[in-house]
Amino acid sequence: MNEQPRTRTRTRLAPGIRRASILDAATRLILRDGAAGLTMEDIATEAGVARGTLYLYFDSVDDIAGALRDRYAQVLTGELEPLLATGGSGSRLRRLDTFIAALASSPRHSARCCAGSSRTAATRANSPCQTPT
Repeated sequence: MNEQPRTRTRTRLAPGIRRASILDAATRLILRDGAAGLTMEDIATEAGVARGTLYLYFDSVDDIAGALRDRYAQVLTGELEPLLATGGSGSRLRRLDTFIAALASSPRHSARCCAGSSRTAATRANSPCQTPT
């Protein structure tokens, strides 16, 4: 019974793609399990990279959380820009209200923020995405 050691196949990715895949892995973990107790080891495993590789891109879980905040702020800003541009119908405030209502009712928002049976009741209770019951 001479077992061969398991070797991981190395996949070379451009730095921007690797960084994005790490952030995607962190997002999956947070949506599935919540952010409390998240470790660099968890993220490395989910991303399929060694911890050392992870530390080449991010110094800590807080650094990853900051990158995720920046990522989603950019997405939100990109979606807001056309809505708030001058012109169009209605005031900017009315258009912003329409955008927020659409965002809160979108299936994508619900799946990301408010759903997820694996999240604990405490995690859901602390979510900023709660809808009145």
